[in-house]
Amino acid sequence: METVELTVEVERSDCLVTNLVYSKLAGADVGRLVIGSETSLHKVDSDKLQEFITEFRRISRSVRQISKETAWVETESCSACKYFASINMPIIGSRSAGKEKVIFRLMAQSKKTADRLVREMTDMGLKPRVIDVTTSESMEVTDREKEVILYAFNHGYFEQDRGASLTELAEGLEVSPSSLSDVMRRALRKIVMEYLKNNT
Repeated sequence: METVELTVEVERSDCLVTNLVYSKLAGADVGRLVIGSETSLHKVDSDKLQEFITEFRRISRSVRQISKETAWVETESCSACKYFASINMPIIGSRSAGKEKVIFRLMAQSKKTADRLVREMTDMGLKPRVIDVTTSESMEVTDREKEVILYAFNHGYFEQDRGASLTELAEGLEVSPSSLSDVMRRALRKIVMEYLKNNT
């Protein structure tokens, strides 16, 4: 069975967390930890978080401060999160791409299903822009990706108490941390997609 990874940018203006971040916390990073039909849990990273934690509490159902620079903020779901919670497909990741745009990566059972999802998003006024479509045929882990994952595994990177940081792995492999991060992300995405394809 073919599987498809779809990366799509959508527009919406009703995300309380993103609106606050982009109006007050330039440079902050917003991700979604849990996407729900009623509420969604956001992860906010900013070196200025402390200054605005009270404002996050005003707009949210709950705020959990994880560290000085990281908080989990639960608010009512925006229109995009409500849609993605309703489709019952694996969401691989999401990130804000501006005040009114968010990029979602998800898996679909086929190209036909991915096309249907894009039409639904259009009908809902989310103004989707497809960034990438990757089919399962192009999802084989390369020799370099295997080497990197094995190296990271053998050096304790995936342990709860990490045996090595990304920077240390990069030094050992003689590459930049950003290059190593890209290779690892691609490899792990392929491994997860293969697992989901065979277990869902």
